Amino acid sequence: MLGFLLICGTALVLLIMWLDAFVSMMAMRDDEFPGRHDKLCWALAFIFLTFVGAIAFYLWRKVMYDPSRRTAAHPQSPTSTTPSQTISA
Repeated sequence: MLGFLLICGTALVLLIMWLDAFVSMMAMRDDEFPGRHDKLCWALAFIFLTFVGAIAFYLWRKVMYDPSRRTAAHPQSPTSTTPSQTISA
C-alpha cells in the first residue's frame, strides 16, 4: 500500500511539474525564444519526451531565458496619447 501511494504521489508531482512548465512555455511570446521555430520544438519535446522535455525546459529557462528582455523589448505602459487625452481648442 505504501509503495502504491509513493508511486501515485510521484506521478502527481511530475504531472504538476509538466503542466507548470508547459503552461509557462506556451505563455512566452515567440520572439522570446532565440530561434524562429524554437517554441514549436519545445512543444514537440513536451509532447514526445514528456518529463524529460519539461526538465530540459526548466534548465533552459534557468540558463538561457532573460526576463529583462521581456520588459525592455515590450514596455507595459504605452507612452502614446489616445484621442480622449488630446485637448481640443
